[in-house]
Amino acid sequence: MRAPTLSACLIVRNESLVLERCLASLSGVVDEIVVVDTGSTDATPEIAAGFGARICRHAWRGDFSAARNVGLDAASGDWILTIDADEYLDAGSRRQIRAVVDQADADGILVTVRNLLAPEDLIQSAESRIVRLFRRRDDVRFAGIIHEEVTAGTEVSGARLDIVPVPLRLTCRVLSSPTGVKPLDPLASCTKLAGASRGAA
Repeated sequence: MRAPTLSACLIVRNESLVLERCLASLSGVVDEIVVVDTGSTDATPEIAAGFGARICRHAWRGDFSAARNVGLDAASGDWILTIDADEYLDAGSRRQIRAVVDQADADGILVTVRNLLAPEDLIQSAESRIVRLFRRRDDVRFAGIIHEEVTAGTEVSGARLDIVPVPLRLTCRVLSSPTGVKPLDPLASCTKLAGASRGAA
């Protein structure tokens, strides 16, 4: 039996400051990178092309789900990994994500995302559960104009979600300051840690 294939899907616009780091973390891990560009005027398309990404041009219409679904339509992998340009897989996640895809018997992987906030923030962390890995299926689509999420006709199709013990370490969006953009230091910027244990409700 052949190993399942994995496509990484991103939507981007003027992400040249962070995209290379993201795509470098995917190199050698995913079988395909699909980049949906919604109107970049910087070097974003060239950076994506340098990593062999399939680039889809999509005019921005104020709808994040529509843009993400363009990526789903272009992807050919058995599984989809959704990741933002300002995020990246750390070394541990790079090793583990393929094992999850190879062994999972669910249709989607539900992880707990723990957002570690800046030291000066009143709240230091917040957690949420997000589907970031899922099987590519015709009935699995993104919904929601801004806070987009994966949805499926679970009652009809019998789709099942699993919570798996895999940490996906992701950097948060580059912080802006009145004087410009702060340096791209993963240790200085805030991070997201996605992970959960199988069997949690």
